[in-house]
Amino acid sequence: MKVLTFIEAEKAELITEPEKWCAEVEALGLDGQKKFIPQGDAKEAGKGIVPFMKMTPEMFKVYKELFPDRTTVKSFNAEPIPLRALSMIALAQKECYFKEIYIMHKHGHPDPLVVGLELGGYDWNDNGWYLLAQWGPEIETFAEAKARAVKQWAERFRAQLQERLSDWAARMNSADGLTASALRFFENGEKPDVDIPF
Repeated sequence: MKVLTFIEAEKAELITEPEKWCAEVEALGLDGQKKFIPQGDAKEAGKGIVPFMKMTPEMFKVYKELFPDRTTVKSFNAEPIPLRALSMIALAQKECYFKEIYIMHKHGHPDPLVVGLELGGYDWNDNGWYLLAQWGPEIETFAEAKARAVKQWAERFRAQLQERLSDWAARMNSADGLTASALRFFENGEKPDVDIPF
């Protein structure tokens, strides 16, 4: 079993010495860096600077495609969570980094992801998500995951198009179907659905 954690190396010291970093930013008057210092509710919650990798919108879409199921870490019961992944969850909870922590997974597929939704983040869109850990027998690189997601999405879209095209072919080949559509149009103005999804 492999476990991958997503603490960014350059942010690791922020876990052990966040106050020192905040003090340096304040002392140097680095206004641009002050946006990373917890404010308001985050400060009251004791939230430090998040050391985990923030997902880009592309990463979020790829992982959402591959792992469409999302379960709160408190309710996840598909398999045991490895100790190294649990330690990332414990750190995130202790430091109040996130509004909620989830496991992104797909039934019958290995390599689930532990992700955190930032305070003030929106539910299940592509902003405000962080990677904490991933585990499984073989963990894909992001490039491999993206290639698999693209293939999976294209196959699903192709099947949807095939279904629409089959429906269209049946409607075009059915004189009764065309006649019924024409009657509905002339009697009550109902236009036939001719939208093609591409």
